[in-house]
Order: sequence, then structure tokens, then C-alpha cells
Amino acid sequence: MGSTAQKLLRMAPCPLLVVKRPPPFEYRTVLLPTDFSAPAAHAAEIARALLPDAQFHLVHAFELPYDGLMRYAGVNEATVQTYRAAAQAALAARLAELAADFRTGSATTHVRHGYAPKRIDEWIVELAVDLVVIAAHGKSELEAAFLGSVSAHVVQTAPCDVLLVRDSASAPRA
Repeated sequence: MGSTAQKLLRMAPCPLLVVKRPPPFEYRTVLLPTDFSAPAAHAAEIARALLPDAQFHLVHAFELPYDGLMRYAGVNEATVQTYRAAAQAALAARLAELAADFRTGSATTHVRHGYAPKRIDEWIVELAVDLVVIAAHGKSELEAAFLGSVSAHVVQTAPCDVLLVRDSASAPRA
């Protein structure tokens, strides 16, 4: 995508739908990546309002803090796996709380360890997703360049349509 489209994705104060396949079609399987932030909750609300009959997959990818340092310090793999399993269980419980806001049976949850953009790419394929609804946090160009942007990665790599939702609090000011 060109620089105008990238700037629009970064700066637009309203939700943007990036269409990657020709209509007509219905969104039946929707991926909702979350980092448990207010913008992610806002994106989920919009998705539920727009697509009340869709099957939602709430997903969260995580990495253990200090994972590499534990290995460098010689912590054995079993101990690292114990910490990872505990973190995954806690995150699964948080995700289940979010899923409770959805119609019974319309939302499933998935938690997986690993780099978020890679895990989202995997879920899109595994779950045969029609639409990804993802929050944008309004990073500056410099922050996005140095720190990366999960939402920008998804917009660029997803084979399906993507609804990019910017929370009103993080929308850029004119």
C-alpha cells in the first residue's frame, strides 16, 4: 500500500474497512485480537453491534516478560513452561470474562504464547476468518517504525478484510 493509504490508516479518526476481496459476501467468522486495552474493548463493541450473528474468536497472544533472561540465567525449561502455563491460564480467564459479553455460543477464546503478529496470522488461516476487527492505538510514525504496530502488520498481511478501529481517546487531533 502507498504512503497515502498508510497515512490514512494511521491518522483517520473513524473506523476503516480494508477490503481485500470482491463483494458480495457476508462476514461469518470474525477474529478479535485483544490486548485488554480500552481501544480493543471498543473494537469488540463495534464488531458485536455491526455483526450480531457472526461467530467471534477472541484471541490474545502473549510473551513472558524476561523469558530470554530466564533462559540466559540458566532457568530450566520445565520452570519456564510452568511460568508460561500460569500466564496462559490467567489470560484465558480474562478472555473468558470478555467472551461473557457475547451471545452464548457466538464467541470462542484462544490464548497462545508467541509474537502477536505471527499468532494472528496463524489464527486467520486456522479459523478461516472472513474479517479481522482490530484496534489501532495511534502510534506516531516514529513509534511505529521503531516499535512496530500489530494493527499495521495485520492490515498489510491478512488475506481477509480488516476493520481497523481507532478508539476516540487515541484518535489524532487535527
